[in-house]
Amino acid sequence: DTEHACGAGVVLAFVNVVLIGVFTARLVSYRSAVIAAIPPALLLFVPDAWNPLKQITSWLGLHTAAMSDALQTALAATTLLALGTALTASGRRANIATALAAVFAGYAFLTRYVGFAIVVTVFVAFAVVDRDRRATARLLRATIVTVVALVPITTYLIWIRARGGGSPRSLGIHWLNGTGATLTTFGGEFFPQSFPWWLRTVGVLLFLGIVAA
Repeated sequence: DTEHACGAGVVLAFVNVVLIGVFTARLVSYRSAVIAAIPPALLLFVPDAWNPLKQITSWLGLHTAAMSDALQTALAATTLLALGTALTASGRRANIATALAAVFAGYAFLTRYVGFAIVVTVFVAFAVVDRDRRATARLLRATIVTVVALVPITTYLIWIRARGGGSPRSLGIHWLNGTGATLTTFGGEFFPQSFPWWLRTVGVLLFLGIVAA
């Protein structure tokens, strides 16, 4: 029920703060605790000034709602952390991290359809980024991990059909009206509304370029 969902949201808020802190620490190779603490602090203490949905006013407030976004965030962050270890470690540690990346990606997809993006990310990372293996070995590893990640959602769909419950909820996509609307949305998420629109757009494009590189 809603009470239990909100209770789980409180636990997930703590989990997500820790995960984001660890994620940031890994980005700087654990060299600075101060830098690692900045993103969690911003999420906790800086409310979102721009809220196009007019429903939830902060990242922390998202965890008080009976929705799956908080769980999705935890699963996605854990998948990425495990993926990073799988690509950089070796031996038994790498194998365990690979298995964890597959499992958490699968449950991220099961939680919300947007989790399919996590599954695709895992496949591309194992198939392209892992330069320590031959191309055929990378592709085989990526395929196996992806198949494992698709097991939860496939099992769920088969279970629904076997129980005679009809089709599950169809795939829904929240379209934005053109490239301009997309850049405006992302710009409002990353930068203050006091910034001019062109500066926010340039910032988003630079961010996307850094991620792509």
